[in-house]
Amino acid sequence: MYATRKPRSEIRRRVLTGGLSKRQACEQYRIPGKTLAKILNHEEPPG
Repeated sequence: MYATRKPRSEIRRRVLTGGLSKRQACEQYRIPGKTLAKILNHEEPPG
């Protein structure tokens, strides 16, 4: 499962504000760590 636009913004907000750890985000949204890193590094999905 890849994160779509709405969950991307939710994931970014929750992790960057400290409400959710990176590990918890990966488990909760069922995404790999590399995908989470891309979400956190780019506001918009990379082209």
